[in-house]
Amino acid sequence: GGLEISTSSTILQALTDAVLHLVNYKYESVEPISSRLIGIVSLRDVLTSFEVDGLPSIKELEDNVRENLKNLKTCQHPRMGAFGWYSSYTHCSAWASVHACHCLAKCDLKGYNVDPTMKNLALNFLNKIEHYLSTYWPWYEYCLKTKNVIKAYAYYNMYRWNYNHDQTALKAFNLFESIDFKAKNLDISFEALGWLMIALKGSQKKEYKGAIKTILYHLSNYVTETAETACFVSSYGDDGSLVLLHSNRRTDAVLLEAYLEVDPKNSLITKIAKGLLAHKLKGKWKNTQENCFVLVAFDVYFRIQEKNEPNFDLNMWLGQQYAGNQKFIGRSTDTNVLTIPMISLLSETNNYNDNNNNNNNNNNNNNDNENDDNKIPLIISKKGLGRLYYRIGLKYSPSDLKSEAANYGFLIERSYVGVDDPNDVRKNPETGVWHVKVSSKVKVIIKMACVMRRYHVALVDKIPAGFEILNPGLKGTVSTENQNQENQEIKKLPQPPRQSNFLSINSYEDNLISLSPISVNNNIGYSPYTYRYIPKFKWFEHQNIRTERCEAFKSLLWEGRYEYNYVCRATTKGSFIVPPCKAEEMYSPENFGRCSTDFLNVVEEIDF
Repeated sequence: GGLEISTSSTILQALTDAVLHLVNYKYESVEPISSRLIGIVSLRDVLTSFEVDGLPSIKELEDNVRENLKNLKTCQHPRMGAFGWYSSYTHCSAWASVHACHCLAKCDLKGYNVDPTMKNLALNFLNKIEHYLSTYWPWYEYCLKTKNVIKAYAYYNMYRWNYNHDQTALKAFNLFESIDFKAKNLDISFEALGWLMIALKGSQKKEYKGAIKTILYHLSNYVTETAETACFVSSYGDDGSLVLLHSNRRTDAVLLEAYLEVDPKNSLITKIAKGLLAHKLKGKWKNTQENCFVLVAFDVYFRIQEKNEPNFDLNMWLGQQYAGNQKFIGRSTDTNVLTIPMISLLSETNNYNDNNNNNNNNNNNNNDNENDDNKIPLIISKKGLGRLYYRIGLKYSPSDLKSEAANYGFLIERSYVGVDDPNDVRKNPETGVWHVKVSSKVKVIIKMACVMRRYHVALVDKIPAGFEILNPGLKGTVSTENQNQENQEIKKLPQPPRQSNFLSINSYEDNLISLSPISVNNNIGYSPYTYRYIPKFKWFEHQNIRTERCEAFKSLLWEGRYEYNYVCRATTKGSFIVPPCKAEEMYSPENFGRCSTDFLNVVEEIDF
């Protein structure tokens, strides 16, 4: 083990794939066109600063913006100013129309040539959004919560467009006052509150500042926070997907932008940004809405949090020993890692404490100092311009090889069951030691639970040296799942009952969700429409079955309960120590959980 210190000068990892996803998106309607333009103009300056490879040239991006602005003009209604999905003659969507106005405001403020007629129509539409929501989109089409979200988004765009800040702030304040924050279910969403804060910022009136503080306090009660990330979870019901194209990633991005604008020193900002980056899959987010709003948020993050180009020296001391120097010059996404071996860490700790004890004895101040044995300061000194991000982690192993169960984000339980005969595996109730009959097959059952979503999770279980894993992927290996059907021919069978599913979701008293497969026809599943074989549900994306351990991986693990099983054979008699099964976030290893160490005896006969 040892002490690891990771440092970097930016939180913005490569965002090229998110921009390319918007540039190359194949469907052409008002929403993807608007999202494409928002993403390009937002991150153009950031990506240019980092000299990111793979991005189209500036000329290509400029041509793309001009072409898409022309296409967007053909979708605008000539009198109302709203936008149809595919042209001005098709159905106008309130959300897509406000989103298109966001696009025009962003392009206009970034110096692009926006048609004056299109701009005036868009501003008029935003200014009269309350009227259009009550006439063109009557009460029976959108619920109150949906309308409030659309209004808040419109006020945000009016502020961004520098349109009469006092009037915009008054509209936002009136909407704020209509919300009962003591109600169980608010008629407004988290992202709408973020837009309202930005719109209220346009005026310096005391009551508006009080409204912003109220919203910040309300949001602080609903944030899901870990040691490294933070996120918000919200829902709109049916309108969320159909009308508002909602996702939790978009909510996080909107609130990141809002916190940066109204409370730039809030400790949640870096955590929300890291949470968004952790949700990337293949370099981008799930859809055009997520990509464009995340890029907008990181554009604001870059301008506020990382406005100074890095040019600083970093020096580190462990106790009285100099640990190293790092230099950051210019913008880069590189991360530096300094590792101090455990033997050096222990040696320096002892030397430091010995020197301190000698000084205390000389000064006769022993009674005035607390006992600081086994403590040593770590000093990180930064000189120069730029922002520093760092992570400090300690890897260690207990000297007695006995680890107690720990829950720092994951709850892990492990048990053993006899496959052929339940009596082949027993646990001594007095000593807690497992006893296994030699040559028997043993099923290892691992149960894992987490109360919030986790990113890039690795579940690793090491087996005792007297066991050998039976890999069902190897020819000739018969697993417990298919040994009864090894030679069974699957023929045309009657359709299963309608209620038969392969994924069950059951509520528990601790508000967790249980995810487990339901066995149908001896673990063989059949589609209700065909007779082809359907594999059982697996919560993990990939697994490795190795000589000494089993591993399961999941890039995004939602809150709930999960189970992972595999089969071993007890091949060697003896007494063995079984290390804890551990789950952790691979890129945030401080979020982890483990079961306790097990002790196991493989014997000829079990005598209790």
